[in-house]
Amino acid sequence: MAPVRETRRAYQRFMERLEGRSSEERQRLTREHAAYLAGERETDVGLDGDATPAPASASTRPAGRPPLMPPIGKDASYLRAQRRLISQQQRAVAAKTLAGSGKKRLAYAKPDEEEDD
Repeated sequence: MAPVRETRRAYQRFMERLEGRSSEERQRLTREHAAYLAGERETDVGLDGDATPAPASASTRPAGRPPLMPPIGKDASYLRAQRRLISQQQRAVAAKTLAGSGKKRLAYAKPDEEEDD
């Protein structure tokens, strides 16, 4: 049987399970555990009364934040007006630069004006 590698976590868990036992029993269990790690034993030390925790099969992720809701009401109209203003400013800058360079002007579509009823 091939030797088994022991992780730090497994070693710490083994040492915690040895606490509260007599020194002779601790030495015996440590020798048997070392023999298991060396591949001389088929099974590891069975510590009485201790349930071996099952390995974590799949860690569950905590639920994240729900997706943000789109703006509504006054916020939506404010954002729409800001986008329109920025678009107009960008068009004005583009018109100035194109007019000075002698290039053909770009034809922009007029923004749809919303009617209030």
